[in-house]
Amino acid sequence: MKNNMEHRNGFTLIELVTVLGILSVVMGISVMLLFSMFDFQLKYSEQQQQLSGTNQFVSQFRDDAHRNGQPEILRHDSNLLQWQNGENKITYTLEDGEFSEKKLVRRDVWQNQQRTATELYALPDDVVIWFDEGKENNAGLTAMNLWTPPPETKIPEKNQLDPFTRTIKQQPNQQLEPELASHWRIIIVRTK
Repeated sequence: MKNNMEHRNGFTLIELVTVLGILSVVMGISVMLLFSMFDFQLKYSEQQQQLSGTNQFVSQFRDDAHRNGQPEILRHDSNLLQWQNGENKITYTLEDGEFSEKKLVRRDVWQNQQRTATELYALPDDVVIWFDEGKENNAGLTAMNLWTPPPETKIPEKNQLDPFTRTIKQQPNQQLEPELASHWRIIIVRTK
């Protein structure tokens, strides 16, 4: 019997099943990690693209304000903002995006009553944008407010925010969480 055990060359069925089970668990974990990495890369790429679009939009707004002076802020129209210089004008319009999670800001350049250029800037859908013109102490300034509210947070009213001093005015019976300020990005531009 001792002689029989020494000449064994193969594996038992139990050993093969055990090794195959371990390999299938390792493969399953590897596939899950691979798909998680693909998902993370896609979300990261989308976030970077969105950030780049927002930064281009902010940069264009600054350029327009420096070149064209004080804008006319139109709240009664679908146009958010307009610069008019004789027959030339630039308008910013807020539109719903092609997908529900996107919001578009359209910038149109008009010369002699003809549209010569259109640019679309994609921003996250939950972003709220409005403009303020500086008066009295802040004359010659224009502010663009980009508010990204945290989930289930009420956005403060426009009259509650003072972009030029970067403060949120609190109502007597209202408590605003300190973290709200981190979701409020203000771009203040000195017009020409």
